[in-house]
Amino acid sequence: MNRTKIEQGLFLYQFPPVDENAYGTNIYVLLDGDEAFMLDTGFEEQADAVLADLHARGCALKHVLASHFHGDHISGLLVLPMEEVLGSERAEETLAKYPADVIAQLPALRKVNEETVLQFGRFTLTFRFAPGHSPCSLFTIINEKTIHVADTIIAANDDTLILPWAPFEEVEAHNRSLELLKELAPDVLLLGHGNFIYGEAIAEEIAIRQEYLQRVLDGGGKISLEEATAGWVRPFLGGKWHIHVEE
Repeated sequence: MNRTKIEQGLFLYQFPPVDENAYGTNIYVLLDGDEAFMLDTGFEEQADAVLADLHARGCALKHVLASHFHGDHISGLLVLPMEEVLGSERAEETLAKYPADVIAQLPALRKVNEETVLQFGRFTLTFRFAPGHSPCSLFTIINEKTIHVADTIIAANDDTLILPWAPFEEVEAHNRSLELLKELAPDVLLLGHGNFIYGEAIAEEIAIRQEYLQRVLDGGGKISLEEATAGWVRPFLGGKWHIHVEE
């Protein structure tokens, strides 16, 4: 686990890939004095490690927000001492795919939407829906110019680009979420997987993913991976993330 200070009171806890995954896992923590606000939980052992570090620093975990309800972002809820988790009002669309006994173990959901404003110390958090990768994905906007993008943009821990993933019927939504991200004009992007992105690099990272998604759309979901990435000089990961229509 690596702990990186992004700005005063905002920290990234980054974990290496687990098993066969090509991507690592990120957990973000906002601090206000001795109180902590966690953004995503990773897997159980990762949440445990962050919680232990917070306790060692004399900090108590007060809030947890899920950017979306995929297992690599919420499994840690099973070991955290939380009575509620903050998350999208569309969470049920994703949670419906989980077994009932797993859902029963999760904390109560406190729903947020695009009208919600949360204040935590010096941090003001607002939200925009960002469907595509998941129907319940949220952009979490911190003090107007730092945006946690969930898995709308993903990368490996060494900054290698990872292709976007969404079911084909959600590719247009994913592309619109990337377009929204451009309109929001952030200074810093916080990724669910991969290092944070800032400055002029943001536009490039958005553009190459939109190019890929548009090619998938133009090909009706049946375009080959080679065609979808033709002409690229940047290395990337993602054969198994390639979006396609099942025959």
